Amino acid sequence: MAKLYLAFLLHFNQPINQDREVLREISNECYRPVFGLFNDDLDAKFSISITDSLLSLFKEEGMEKETIDQLSMARQKGNIEVLHTGAYYPILPLLDPGEIRRQIEVDIDFKKKDLAVDALSGFFPPELCCDDNLIEILRQQGFKWTILDDQLFEQNGIAIPEHEISCAGGLHVFARSSFWSNILSQGGPRGRDFVRQMDLERRERTRDYYKIIALAGETFGHRHRLFHRVFFEEMFNELQSHDNIKSCQVSDLLCIPSLSKRKVVSRTDGAFRYFPASSWATTPKNAARGDPYPHWKSRGNPIHEKLWELSDLIQTCCRGVDFTDQKYKRLRDLLDPAFYSLQYFWASIHYWNSGLIYKGIDLQMRALYEYCDVIGNNEALETGQRIYTQLLREIQGRDRLEAT
Repeated sequence: MAKLYLAFLLHFNQPINQDREVLREISNECYRPVFGLFNDDLDAKFSISITDSLLSLFKEEGMEKETIDQLSMARQKGNIEVLHTGAYYPILPLLDPGEIRRQIEVDIDFKKKDLAVDALSGFFPPELCCDDNLIEILRQQGFKWTILDDQLFEQNGIAIPEHEISCAGGLHVFARSSFWSNILSQGGPRGRDFVRQMDLERRERTRDYYKIIALAGETFGHRHRLFHRVFFEEMFNELQSHDNIKSCQVSDLLCIPSLSKRKVVSRTDGAFRYFPASSWATTPKNAARGDPYPHWKSRGNPIHEKLWELSDLIQTCCRGVDFTDQKYKRLRDLLDPAFYSLQYFWASIHYWNSGLIYKGIDLQMRALYEYCDVIGNNEALETGQRIYTQLLREIQGRDRLEAT
């Protein structure tokens, strides 16, 4: 009889400039109860990703006991595995390779110091934005696995790998179940109903398989009140009567003999080598129009165009800077959080919050001003100020449209 290995991957993130009252609200509704659930006697297993920006906020606000300490305790018990990610949650495929490696290295150092994570296992790409270049960097860094969304697999002739684990250039690549992840992100169903549905599906299978459900941790308790109880507590209690559905961490899947490994064959048509560029928001229609990161750099979105014109200018300016020189330390510290994903998200076609966009622009301009001050590059300053002015006009125009 087929066995289902069920892995939940929860991602937790807040930008470094998050309003502190909002942080405490989310903490009371989500972080405290969910991190406490990790330590409950439920035989629960989770893979979690948490950004350094959120861990820093916990420490700044004196919240270590109910957050970081809870995570450390759960990790020591073996209830959670802590994954690596981009330290400040940028859209990694849209950054220079040097900045990608910097985000990874900062995260490695931060997790080692704060959570005693001293081994490289899985890597969670922010917003599941990934392309072949990022896969190659992760392989070079020594990670064992990463995860992509499955929405574009079948339309590109790639089998959704539930019975086997794909391997691209030595890096294992898992697929997120977009179907179930998206259903849960909307707040349903209840935990016991979910398990019963999984069991009905499993009974129709002839081979062992796995399912990875990955979504924002804030879904549980913050976006949907008490959902951690309605879903997870019910689910783990129901699983006690289902011997053929096993809760596990994503890394455990690499050690299950009945799940075979499959080498990804490189394509020859030039479209991509291993997997198409994608995110967890990328639909087949987005991909067809050459729009792999629709919430963060959408084609035809003038605000995204200007935001990335500013971001690319700053990255280009800083590309040759020797950051081992202490005179550039403040610049390095300003660059690290400057390109976090939410500032682009709130400028997308479907989502809009000009106040949160301005927060991101402010971080970027601080980095540009510091660069121009230290280097003395007036030309870059003039270019940046021109882009900044054009960007403000575009945002103000969108604000007017939203108000009508």
